[in-house]
Amino acid sequence: AWRPQPLVAAGSLRTLGGELVVDDRNDRDDPSDGWYLAASATAGLGGDLQAPRYTNIESGSHILLTQPRAVDTDFTAGSLDLRRYTRLGPCADLRLRGFVAGSADGDPLPPQFQRALGGEGSLPGFPLLSVDCGARAVTRGLIASGDPEAPRTPVYAGYGCDRVALFQAEYRGSVSFDVGPGDDDEWDEGWGWAPSVSIDPSWSVFFDAGCGWSLAE
Repeated sequence: AWRPQPLVAAGSLRTLGGELVVDDRNDRDDPSDGWYLAASATAGLGGDLQAPRYTNIESGSHILLTQPRAVDTDFTAGSLDLRRYTRLGPCADLRLRGFVAGSADGDPLPPQFQRALGGEGSLPGFPLLSVDCGARAVTRGLIASGDPEAPRTPVYAGYGCDRVALFQAEYRGSVSFDVGPGDDDEWDEGWGWAPSVSIDPSWSVFFDAGCGWSLAE
């Protein structure tokens, strides 16, 4: 069976969004110098989103939500991602990143607009989704058919946090050297053969810090 998934608010939603990206890095795939800025904003303009009904699996209690719960569709969310790449030498560079995202008006967000940190891409060295503001602390049972007696699919109450902040710093270096004859060395006469091996080990030292906040009452 697939792992439990977070509940999402179902229904219709009208939004207006925009994004601004400024990128002057010397290489988009593996940059060593330049700036990167990405900013986005999304405004909810109304709709009829509702959270499905579910039961508490752990306690075996009756339905906690007898009717689907309306989710506020008038919200404002945004994100800001700022990165700096600085080349310190032929084989060394420093990378800094600051990232903030979430609710801009102080109200909770619909589950599908929440965020979580952890794992590759946000907090390397930490488990995936390790910063989710407790959204995965309790497993619940989704009443998909509307019948409280029907089998229930395990789900989580939400996806993550209404606000997150992240800071990253990474120093990368490498050492390159060759083993064997160089370009100017003459080969042995006859059938003599000497292999040439190029070794280029790379390493990095990084620091990551992240935090999330839930605005739900």
